[in-house]
Amino acid sequence: MITNHHVTAGALQAYVHFPQFKDGAAVASIDEYRDDDAHRGEVLLSDPTRDLAVIKLSAVPAEARGLALAPRSTQPGETTLSIGNPAFSQALWVLTIGTVRQVYRRKMTFESGQQVDAMIVETQSPTNPGDSGGPVVDERGLLVGVVSAGKDAARLMTAFIDVSEVVEFKKLIDELYDPQSAEQFAKRGEQYLERGHVEPALRDFAEALRLDPESPEALAGRGRCKLRQSKQDEALDDFNAAIRIDPANLAARLGRAEIGVERGLYEQVIAEMTELIRRRPESADFYARRGVIHAIKRDFAEAEADLKKAIEREPTDPRLPTALGRVFVDAGQTDRALETFAEAIKKFPYYLPVYLELGNLHLRVRKDLNAAASVFTEALKRNPQSAEALFGRGDAFMQDGQYDRAMTDLMAAIRLAPKMATAYSLRGDILLISGDNRAAIADYRKALELDPSRAQFHCDLGVALVRDEQFAEAAECLKRAARLNPQMTRALIYLAVAYFSEGNEEESNRTLARAVEIDPKLKGAKLKRYETKHLAIVNNTERTLELKIWYYTNAVGGEWRWYPEAPDEGPPAVHVLEPRATFSPAVKGVKLPVGKIRFTARDKSGDLLFTRFKDADLRTTADSGYVDAGYQTFTYMLSEK
Repeated sequence: MITNHHVTAGALQAYVHFPQFKDGAAVASIDEYRDDDAHRGEVLLSDPTRDLAVIKLSAVPAEARGLALAPRSTQPGETTLSIGNPAFSQALWVLTIGTVRQVYRRKMTFESGQQVDAMIVETQSPTNPGDSGGPVVDERGLLVGVVSAGKDAARLMTAFIDVSEVVEFKKLIDELYDPQSAEQFAKRGEQYLERGHVEPALRDFAEALRLDPESPEALAGRGRCKLRQSKQDEALDDFNAAIRIDPANLAARLGRAEIGVERGLYEQVIAEMTELIRRRPESADFYARRGVIHAIKRDFAEAEADLKKAIEREPTDPRLPTALGRVFVDAGQTDRALETFAEAIKKFPYYLPVYLELGNLHLRVRKDLNAAASVFTEALKRNPQSAEALFGRGDAFMQDGQYDRAMTDLMAAIRLAPKMATAYSLRGDILLISGDNRAAIADYRKALELDPSRAQFHCDLGVALVRDEQFAEAAECLKRAARLNPQMTRALIYLAVAYFSEGNEEESNRTLARAVEIDPKLKGAKLKRYETKHLAIVNNTERTLELKIWYYTNAVGGEWRWYPEAPDEGPPAVHVLEPRATFSPAVKGVKLPVGKIRFTARDKSGDLLFTRFKDADLRTTADSGYVDAGYQTFTYMLSEK
């Protein structure tokens, strides 16, 4: 059974449902089909360039019939009929009628990075995600194509893989279904390896070498398998042997270059790529690879030149301008990076990675939070299921103080990508800001479970444990962070806090001195116990709020008192808080430290009221205060939830 390469997604096995029939009609309700009804099959071959794959089924229903192939490609103006299973629909076997616009060779790059270079049938046909792999027939019922890809910018346009590609792919199936020669086993091994299945690939390469010990293709293939198994020395032996037999073997040279990258032998890699370019000057890939190595070496002019040559050779590959934009980012040429990413988006509006690069440029380099959020929102319009875009927008919202919005995006990102450690870490930051130490600790632990190598995660957990007064465990976390990154002054400062809080002032002072050695700007920092914090009240609503607040502070006159008056004796301070704004009280331009507050807040209509702390204290510190090298900020969020 033939389907798309991108449908099988590199799988070794697949499960296929055939239609069930009732009263002579196919049962369309998806609820009528169970997993037990599926036919198990093996994905034998898969061709990403044609976007075709073949599945060998263990059995097929007796009434199943294969579609006959059309003797020629369909022509503009002719009618096509396709059958698919749209992802958004509860119905199966959905029929779509279209009209052929043109048949031509086209290069496409999917969001996954898969590159297609095939004859396609472009139709005016409203196919949808989930239809991929379905048959396209003419009015005689002959197969003229296989559904492949819709076009985001014009939803009624669809690219079908033309029947001529199916005919050529069938020749490959006939050749490799039951391989006999070394060449055939090596070809099938390459197929397995391209899909990430190392063990069956190794078996085929071994059989190829048994039949022909001097096969450079099998040696290069076995070397690539060894590389996947992290056996670099064995892989290098195979690559060298393949090149001795055939100096033009590209796979072996690329494998040798990959080992050079892993080992940091960049000059050697550049020499290898230069030799590949000499042999294949038309290849965009070799120029792009050499350009990336130049960028790693910070030879940005050479990197730019190589990537521009790659783009000249392959102007339809969106990965190339995206890589060029990254070079400009690394070179500190922000304006050129912005221009390059913007042009790439205009030319390849479907290519999600370029949106992510542009969003991160705004977020992390230009610090333009609104622009970053806007770009990530555009990315989510293209793909609402992009966990990376949700995380990026959540990060922008978080840095902008829009904590509710950030939390919503991060929750969605975690649902889509439950192993995204950075999403748990960022959500932990928001929880820590809001004073929910225990929940923050749980998120930091999850981030560490997913990626124990990150010093930042160990530090974050240590800080949260300090805030929760679990000083012994905090110290262990912070020491691990400092071992992983000896320059991380934040870990050292909070380690000093943990020591101080446990009464070990001598070790605390030594640790703080280490932090000062790393960052002289910390000179003069001294740990002590504080009884107050600065205050930040965040309006996480879309309404303008009137805030009435009393502060208990020792900043006015040096004595503890309510300011401006005690809640039951005089009026509060009144402030207008705009939507998504943050308010930090100050007296004569100096932030006001407070130990507790009382407040109310309301919108102009009176529909939204906050009265929880009208007659009860909201404490900013515990009774015993807290130890730190400077003032902390207590953040309280006003939310409609």
